[in-house]
Amino acid sequence: MYLKILTVSEVTSYIKKLFSSDVILGRINVSGEISNFQIAANVAFFTLKDPYSSINCIMFDDAMQHLEFTPQDGMQVTITAKALFYEKDGKVYLNTFNIKLNGSGELYIAFQKLKEKLYRKGMFDEKNKKPLPFLPKKICVVTSLSGSVLYDIINIAKRRNPFVDLMIFPVRVQGEMAAKEIAEAIKIINQRDDVDVIILARGGGSIEELWAFNEEIVAQAIFDSRIPIVSAVGHETDYTISDFVSDKRAPTPSAAAEIVIPSIFDLHANLHNLKIRLVSAMKLILEVKTNRLNAIKSSKVFAYPYDLLANKKLQIAYITKHLCDLIEKIISKKDAEYKELRAKLDALNPLAILSRGYAIVQSRDHQKILSSQKLQVNDEINIRFYDGSALCIVKEVLSND
Repeated sequence: MYLKILTVSEVTSYIKKLFSSDVILGRINVSGEISNFQIAANVAFFTLKDPYSSINCIMFDDAMQHLEFTPQDGMQVTITAKALFYEKDGKVYLNTFNIKLNGSGELYIAFQKLKEKLYRKGMFDEKNKKPLPFLPKKICVVTSLSGSVLYDIINIAKRRNPFVDLMIFPVRVQGEMAAKEIAEAIKIINQRDDVDVIILARGGGSIEELWAFNEEIVAQAIFDSRIPIVSAVGHETDYTISDFVSDKRAPTPSAAAEIVIPSIFDLHANLHNLKIRLVSAMKLILEVKTNRLNAIKSSKVFAYPYDLLANKKLQIAYITKHLCDLIEKIISKKDAEYKELRAKLDALNPLAILSRGYAIVQSRDHQKILSSQKLQVNDEINIRFYDGSALCIVKEVLSND
């Protein structure tokens, strides 16, 4: 039997025809988990997988516009698609028309909506977080009595600090009534005055099993608590609304016990180290102060105190002499200035002229008479000398002519 040798293109073209003509592959519903979701040029590319297989998917913009949510990695979904064979690279793609969330996917959307709502209300803000006590005396653990979570916390507490008092408040941690029980437990504990911190604990599980810690009633109870709360729900990769609202998130219940309860051995070691540092610091300070005191005692001031006084006296005497000399110079200068001004004033003083033999002639009404022509016989005149005056009567008027 002769078999025709086909080219690659012929084979891929034939396979494409088979895909196009197959009724089942023309419209199928496929369930799986989304991974590697990304959008490029308004086209979504992602992989749909289950524990055994995976297949590449595409979704064009016109189909994406009808989605009520944004697909994300990890979502469990059911897609409606048509199987396509792409000749160029010989791969099968599912051309996706619609995506519906499976049960856990719907919970994921509800989780995101509540998270966004509480974030906008400020319930995640750091300013609302209460600090954990350094040395709590009593810790209340809100958890289920079944499972290993409670026993892990008890064992760690005994190992780290056997003096810490643990109080257990049993609640259901999954199921329809779990959220209400957890919220009521937090409110009841807040009525006590002897509880320093609350640990909200549960082991790992699916999103359905952890859903009680994603309820708004629990988030509000945590936010309203005056007692600090540590959320320790699930494994390290599990995140619940309680983790965001609480004052501290612990990756596991065991880690919560480690965070809340300080190790007594670590405390002893720290105290011992602090004691050593304190003693060393005291010794250093004492040594510095002693050396300083010895330096002061051996200084010249303490050895010869009168020398310091003598020097100060000498400085005072020198300053005093300098001030006296300065004052004397100032006085001498001012005296010379005074005498100079006195001489100028004396030169301008009319009485000084009179002392040289001159006189001033005035009429009876004290008007100056500067010329003999203004005199007549029998006029009464007053003649002023440097040391007095005389009242005279003119007997005769003579002219220089």
